[in-house]
Amino acid sequence: KARQTHPDCLRAIYGSDEQRNGLHGSDSYSTAEREIRFFFPNSIVEPVPAGQAAKDYLGKTVNPTLLRGLTELCKQKPAEPVLWLADWLLENNPNKPKVRGPIVHEA
Repeated sequence: KARQTHPDCLRAIYGSDEQRNGLHGSDSYSTAEREIRFFFPNSIVEPVPAGQAAKDYLGKTVNPTLLRGLTELCKQKPAEPVLWLADWLLENNPNKPKVRGPIVHEA
């Protein structure tokens, strides 16, 4: 069916028929968790925060840094805003390891 409706999609390119379709996408997180456990029984499936837990996580760990970056982005108005923000986030990552002492470059 994918070859007729979406000939350029991955399923049409790599699949051979309806049963051997080359890839799969689950319709929900709980379905994906069940299918991963079925196909990969030795894998450890990490829990993904949802609902209030996700809001708490984002509010504590992501939003403060992202808000600072987006504020600076609006002040700077760079020509390539996505690349600028990516560079800013790399430079201002609060989880970036801190190097103590001088950096010694060997010749």
